[in-house]
Amino acid sequence: MHYPTTATLLTFAGLFATGSAMCYTTGTDGNFGKELDAVNGIFEACFILQGTYNTDERRTVCINDNTGTKWRFELKNISGGYRFIGSETCMSGMSKEARGCKRGGYNSDDNWQYTADPNTESCESD
Repeated sequence: MHYPTTATLLTFAGLFATGSAMCYTTGTDGNFGKELDAVNGIFEACFILQGTYNTDERRTVCINDNTGTKWRFELKNISGGYRFIGSETCMSGMSKEARGCKRGGYNSDDNWQYTADPNTESCESD
């Protein structure tokens, strides 16, 4: 069971903008996603998750980081109708959770809900 806390993040996109992540306070320590960089984990997850989604459709992908920690990335269309999401938009949302939260987290913005959840086992154990 995860319990969320709010963390405010700053991202650089020409100007500073704020985003909000609901961070898990319990669960596996994901080391702020640092080990995902070695395997291009967020890029790989979003390359797989990009595409067109129907209302309330959710897709999940599992990525092992450099230490073998299993990261479950989930993307859900929370708006009405069909929506397309590209990998760059997906990466922006997922990065807030993986890099902004020690134990992963989730957030919703615009039309999407993003979840990044590290776990102790590896993807091969699914």
